[in-house]
Amino acid sequence: MEHSNFDLLLGEVLVREQSELRKALQAVGGEYSWYDYEHEKWNCIGGGPTIRADLGTGNVDLYVLDIAIKEDGGICLNCMETVTGRIFNFNWTFVTPGTLSRIIDFIPESNGITVVGDGELLILSKDELKKYSEYRLCC
Repeated sequence: MEHSNFDLLLGEVLVREQSELRKALQAVGGEYSWYDYEHEKWNCIGGGPTIRADLGTGNVDLYVLDIAIKEDGGICLNCMETVTGRIFNFNWTFVTPGTLSRIIDFIPESNGITVVGDGELLILSKDELKKYSEYRLCC
């Protein structure tokens, strides 16, 4: 039976989130941290953003401790599982579509950049999505 290609749509959400997240990170110097490792406390009231990711054992909720653009262009996240407190270091491709944008909500406006998205809904072809999948590099 024919149906919409939801894998393609979810892929587009991830590609767009990753692109907008990269712009937001570039505005603040390529990295951002919500956690003070030296003093073992959050830098902001209420902690940092919470995302969902599949780390091989199913989807888990994670607090984002810090995030950075790597030299190869990939985005690396350091997160703490909300239930167990375990620390994970992984790339953006493991994040559930729709939750990377939560990180952008926690990055302050900087260097005059206040908007990182265009608000348009675009449907990318499989070939266009494939070229973006090259960022699936692990941390």
